[in-house]
Parts: sequence; C-alpha cells; structure tokens
Amino acid sequence: MSNIMYPDALYEGLPPIFPESITRLNNVAGTRKAIIPQNIVNIGENIEGYKKKEKRSDMSIRTSDGYKWYISLEFEIDGKKMTIAIPWMTDDDPSTPGKTDRSCAVYAEEGVSEAQINKIIERITHLMDSWLVAEVVL
Repeated sequence: MSNIMYPDALYEGLPPIFPESITRLNNVAGTRKAIIPQNIVNIGENIEGYKKKEKRSDMSIRTSDGYKWYISLEFEIDGKKMTIAIPWMTDDDPSTPGKTDRSCAVYAEEGVSEAQINKIIERITHLMDSWLVAEVVL
C-alpha cells in the first residue's frame, strides 16, 4: 500500500493533517470492501457531526495538486468543517488487500483539535473493521 503523504496538497486552502491515527485508517482503507461508497456513507451516518452529501459525485474532492480523491467524509465539529479524504485503490484484484495511491488525509479548519480529529478517525476505523468482520462472517 502506498501511504505517501502529500503535505502540499491543499483543499479549500487548508493543508492536510496526518495525525498518528491516520496510519490505522490507511491500513483499514487499504481493504477493497471497506471503501465501497455505500459502506462509507453508512459509517459516516453513525458518527456525530457527519454531513451527508446528496450525490456520490459531491463526495469526491480535488486537492491543489490536481488529485481527485476517491471519497471523502465531511463533518462539522463545533461549527468548524473537517474533511477526511480517502484515496483511490491501485490494485485491480478485489480478492487481495489493495494498494492506495497515497495516504488518507484530514483537512480541518482552525479550531478543530487533534483530539477531535483522532476521535472521529478512530470511530471510522472501528466501524470499518466491524463492517469487514461482518462481511467475512456472512
């Protein structure tokens, strides 16, 4: 999996943040079934502050380096916007853990604390793990 971080890839003028918890998210997001768009929407809906997008096309953001992310989750925390971006897969074999183009990234307005960011990432990771376990058991 490519977990290369691109610190100059701005989104809406905000630099990316790569907290420690992003490593775990990269590991879980690197499994193909974890990032099926509907799964991501379902996960977002189970997290306080999630801002659901009406169209799938609105869930993909583009950063200043021209990269169009596979999917993103947007949250509002204490009136501040935070976006978690998940990259595209580069592995064509759906039966194996995939590889991503780059590391997941967080874009947050000033005032969103690292603790708040980590809490949401940990919740996303937990729900992705639960989703994957449920699919394996079924």
